[in-house]
Amino acid sequence: RLGQDDQRLGGLIDSLGGQIQAAKKAEEARRALEAKRAEEAKRAEQARLAEQAKRAEEVKRAELARRSDEQQRSAQALAAQEEQQIERARRAAQEQERAQTTRAAEVASAPQSGEGLKKGLRWPLRGSVMARFGTDRPEGGMWRGVLIKANDGAPVQAVGGGTVVYANWLRGFGNLLIVDHGEQYLSVYAYNQSLLKQVGDSVRPGDTIALAGSTGGQVDSALYFEIRHRGAAVDPLMFLSR
Repeated sequence: RLGQDDQRLGGLIDSLGGQIQAAKKAEEARRALEAKRAEEAKRAEQARLAEQAKRAEEVKRAELARRSDEQQRSAQALAAQEEQQIERARRAAQEQERAQTTRAAEVASAPQSGEGLKKGLRWPLRGSVMARFGTDRPEGGMWRGVLIKANDGAPVQAVGGGTVVYANWLRGFGNLLIVDHGEQYLSVYAYNQSLLKQVGDSVRPGDTIALAGSTGGQVDSALYFEIRHRGAAVDPLMFLSR
């Protein structure tokens, strides 16, 4: 009986040993399979990542190509805009040149020199004579023209036809305008509040060319008027109508 018991125990142990060995081999096989699957999964993940990186690189290259195309189109558009601006500037310069040529032609065709001044001229404005030609000036020297009292802003009229050759501020004379009447005759209008004509403008007798004032350091509003012939001042009252 004891021997049978030992046999059964031995058989059990043998059976258990076989089972243990089988289980060990099965575990080793399972681990090997898992390791193989893990390796395959790793390789698959690496392949997926590599494919993803490849696609990302392709997308990046495509984006760079698209941006390059956009930049090229933008550069082409900018170049076209610059060409248009250059063309507009060229046309504007041509228009300005034509306008200047036309203006020069108008000035050239205008009566640059008239027939001079004759006696009986209209007065540049109506007012009492405050100072006459050849009389002493309070600050010294003599009057080379006449000083005519005028209301501030009163219209100043050209005494004869001609062309404006000066229209600007001049120290001591304020807003000054000079008209060339031809035959070396000039008429001079000073102390004006404002000037209504520019250099090159043609004027006719009676045209309003300025507004009377007190510029040039004057206290009272008045018009200082001169007539020059061949550069020398002459008595305006010899030419103005009585």
